[in-house]
Amino acid sequence: MKRPMQAQNTVEFTLAGKGGTTDVTWAMAGRVPFMGKLMGLFMNCDKMVGSQFDEGLAKLKALAEQPERRVAAA
Repeated sequence: MKRPMQAQNTVEFTLAGKGGTTDVTWAMAGRVPFMGKLMGLFMNCDKMVGSQFDEGLAKLKALAEQPERRVAAA
């Protein structure tokens, strides 16, 4: 993450099969410095990054639903 402040977080994807579909949970965890905690009091962080999570999950869905591609052995 680079904005609003740089961070190095752990990102975790959890995949759970559900019939013919797969539920994907995307979570991020890491240290939050004092300034980040202070900003969290005045800013809606979920609203700020939620659209980026939605966009990333939509891209993952599009890739996962592409027809299987076979690569010829070299």
